[in-house]
Amino acid sequence: MEREFEKNENKQLNPRQRTRRPGRAPSRSLTGVVDAEYTEVGVREEDSFASEPSVPGAEDAAAAPETEEAQQPAVPAVPPAEQRREAGQAAGKHRREHREAPGQEKQAGRAKSPVTPFRAALAVLCFALIFAAGAFSMKLRWDQAEKEREAREEGVLQSIRTSLEEGNSVLKTLRDHYPDLLVLPGGSSYVFYPIDPELKPNTFKSANVRKRDTGEWQYVDENEQVISHKGIDVSSHQGEIDWKKVAGDGVEFAIIRAFYRGYETGKLVEDKQFAANISGALMNNLSVGVYAFTQAVTEKEVEEEVRYMTELLRPYKMTGPVVVDVEPAADGTGRMDRLKKEERTELVKIYCERLKEAGFRPMIYFNIETALKLLDLKQLEDYEKWFAVYDSAMYYPYEYTMWQYKETGTVNGIKDGVDMDIILEMF
Repeated sequence: MEREFEKNENKQLNPRQRTRRPGRAPSRSLTGVVDAEYTEVGVREEDSFASEPSVPGAEDAAAAPETEEAQQPAVPAVPPAEQRREAGQAAGKHRREHREAPGQEKQAGRAKSPVTPFRAALAVLCFALIFAAGAFSMKLRWDQAEKEREAREEGVLQSIRTSLEEGNSVLKTLRDHYPDLLVLPGGSSYVFYPIDPELKPNTFKSANVRKRDTGEWQYVDENEQVISHKGIDVSSHQGEIDWKKVAGDGVEFAIIRAFYRGYETGKLVEDKQFAANISGALMNNLSVGVYAFTQAVTEKEVEEEVRYMTELLRPYKMTGPVVVDVEPAADGTGRMDRLKKEERTELVKIYCERLKEAGFRPMIYFNIETALKLLDLKQLEDYEKWFAVYDSAMYYPYEYTMWQYKETGTVNGIKDGVDMDIILEMF
């Protein structure tokens, strides 16, 4: 019976529920906690067995394990339900950690991936290829630009050669090849001036100029109707003039020199033919204007010239302009030639203002060299201009009212050549 009972007891208890052998320390792992549960259960079951009727030899068998277990450290009892809940939570946390950890490690690997020699070499190679491709593309563009530039230069050189072979002057050839600049001779060289877009533009057009067989030039409108007025400008250089014959040749107006100031002495000198010329022109019903060749170098001299002009014109009823001729002396020895551009401009401006104050219509006479080299045209925009140029190309780009187109014209009543002029609106 004792053996059967002992067999039955061993069948009811799992081997892991039996009392732990002496000398083995309890584990703190999850498995150890479960073993502790099993061990405690086994102890409690054996205590219940001890309350049953004793069987011969059973006390000895039961006493020995108790003695051995008493020698081991006590394991605190944990209620089975609470321990299973804690074990489940621990297992769930373990599964979550194993699900999330690989992704986190992967991300960390990407962020902190070490730069290997292979990767560094690959990056350098990529940069080198990109740089080489850019340099190659730039080289192609540069070569193409060089070819286009060389082709343009070759075309320009051929054009210059053709122009010179056709008999054009160097000056005209340069002007044709630099349409955005104004080219002037400067002694043994050439000077290039930018065109100022702020200045009023020239309204004369080359296509509207008509040249007659007599040497006279006329200006026509789009209907080929002549809209210009024929004029001349004279001085003592023309000698005595038969103004009746002049008027009969179709001359409508005349600009007559009143006086000049000496180049060196600065003395004011009345033109020898002034009185005869203004009287003859007015008697033959020509519109008349006058001009003075100035060499004033101070404001005081300017005012002196204006007063002198006023006295000379007092006896005459004149409707035309009073022109101040500011061109330099032919040999470069004039008193004004020593003035700076700003100084000359300021004196011309004062001259025009004083003429206006005296009741006259001021006008400035010059050519392209005087305009560009000696005057600041922006300061003189408010005054009318009389411009001298002896071709119909209309190269000068800025506004002028009266045009002197020839210096060797032929007019009845005048023995020698005379300056010819055009104006579009009669004064």
